[in-house]
Amino acid sequence: MDPASGTVTLPWDRFMMTPKEWDDVVSGLNVALIECVEAAGIASGERPKRVIPDNDSFYGYGVWLMRDAQRYGYVRPESPEKLDALSRAADNAVTQAELDQRARCAQTSDDVLALRADRLNTTGPWVAELDAARDAIRKTSAWQQVVADWGACLTGNGAKPDLGAFAASGVDWEAVERYEVREADVKLAILDVACKDKTDFVQRLGDLDASAQAPIISAYRADLQKSRSDLEAVHARAIAVLRRAGL
Repeated sequence: MDPASGTVTLPWDRFMMTPKEWDDVVSGLNVALIECVEAAGIASGERPKRVIPDNDSFYGYGVWLMRDAQRYGYVRPESPEKLDALSRAADNAVTQAELDQRARCAQTSDDVLALRADRLNTTGPWVAELDAARDAIRKTSAWQQVVADWGACLTGNGAKPDLGAFAASGVDWEAVERYEVREADVKLAILDVACKDKTDFVQRLGDLDASAQAPIISAYRADLQKSRSDLEAVHARAIAVLRRAGL
């Protein structure tokens, strides 16, 4: 776990694209589509640009950074630019002619084909085994002890644990979905994170998840390294498309 960046990196994550790399690929794909549309003589309603990065904070074990809890409660903080872009996403002036050409480009443009997410091969027998290992580790006494320690801390401080969300019970999740920061939720989040800090909650659960993944990663290391190399080639192509567009 890395509190500075707010991320938790498990063994399998090292063979996948980072959030930054995914942003590059999505940006490159969008640029390649615009180029293909305009090469067909159709003016695009969008301009080539990079996507606005999402918040990379890891919430697999619930909110665990005190700086986020104090400011946002359980709301996943995004930049004002990202929230504005999300609110305007449906307003893009893309014509039907462009949409039709984009569909053709998705089947004919070499750059678009190379960068399409459904063409990226990150699957294999290890996926099902990792999923099974994740489910199995959550049933162990070691996992349950970590959760119990955190729950006991919350209970001792007048709150109850929401085990399904790794949160304190009583959060207004509808408000959270609306990006609405409520004072009551902030108080719960602060208590929740304080208990996670006190019980070393995220590190202990992360270590358990890592231990469950380790033998599977070892068994499929060659395949995973090949998959990672393929992803790196896709990322390099995305960077080339972006540079060609001056981005």
